[in-house]
Amino acid sequence: MWPRMLERANVAAGFDLNTNPDPYQPTDSSNFNQAGLPTLFFTTGSHPDYHRPSDTADKINYEDLDRIVDFAAAVIQATANADMAPAFTKVDPPNTGATLAGVRVTTGTIPDYTTEAKGLLLAGVVGGGVGAALLKMAGVPIRLNWPGIAGISGAAAAVWTLRPTLTNTQLFEVMRRSTRGGAWNRNTGYGILDAPAAITRAAPAPDPQEPNEDVYLIKPGGLSHAGHPALTTRALRHATIAAHVVRGDDSEDVYRAYLPAKGKLIVTVPTKGNANLEVWGRKTRTVFERGAAAQRDLLGVSARRGSKTERVVVAARSVGQYVYVDVSLGKNVAAASYSVRIATARR
Repeated sequence: MWPRMLERANVAAGFDLNTNPDPYQPTDSSNFNQAGLPTLFFTTGSHPDYHRPSDTADKINYEDLDRIVDFAAAVIQATANADMAPAFTKVDPPNTGATLAGVRVTTGTIPDYTTEAKGLLLAGVVGGGVGAALLKMAGVPIRLNWPGIAGISGAAAAVWTLRPTLTNTQLFEVMRRSTRGGAWNRNTGYGILDAPAAITRAAPAPDPQEPNEDVYLIKPGGLSHAGHPALTTRALRHATIAAHVVRGDDSEDVYRAYLPAKGKLIVTVPTKGNANLEVWGRKTRTVFERGAAAQRDLLGVSARRGSKTERVVVAARSVGQYVYVDVSLGKNVAAASYSVRIATARR
């Protein structure tokens, strides 16, 4: 399907196309290929400034960039208008290695071809390959290229390949908690990435429904079309969920819950640490509202000191509605675990 479609779209674009059927490339599309989804990946090749601060706007060829966008848009439109969806064709990893920029690799790794260094820098590993096995060995003779988003993504891919039972939040946590450089800092983040330590570090308990730091991340039509599932609904009147909050970028957890018409919502949060509880109305735009907006939308607050159970009871009027339950990290603590217990009842 792809070759014919590319050929037709290129009539107007006029590119000298070089196609490669190998899906095991150092790009995000390789994740979709491993998930069994057909992929098409456009690239103009590497250059010395790739993923470097020197890759500045004055070096962009805007005229050809416009041509590439038009070409890609034509391919997308042709795919959308096709009678059938593209079929996935499984391609086994090549036994003889893949060639790109003159480098041949046979270890099941995804190389970083943009950095000059002694040895071979990796952007990731292919599951089941020799590269994944090498990372398990003590004194492994491979150095991952950490700087920049590509290096972090490659390290995360390597750790998740070796520890496939981790949830996405557990992966984040073992990467964060195994860094070197001290505690979290708002200016420098979590420290220096240490993938070998992340491979062996004990995983924390799962942290469900992440990301859920604010309303727009969980409501329908926000980050996703469906939004996060509500803990309670018209039919489901009781729910319990266990999670945790940590200082930094996960100091707030927001959940949806149903407040029945002419009923009441009872939210109880036992904590280990210091966590606060708020319940916000259906028109809330953010749980960080202040002033008149908070007076209108904030339905209840419980902020007791220390590891005391928080509890809020909200009474409904004649109309049922989905509200937001917000658990936030309390003062003077770095982390707290908790359970949210929600029940609805008639008044």
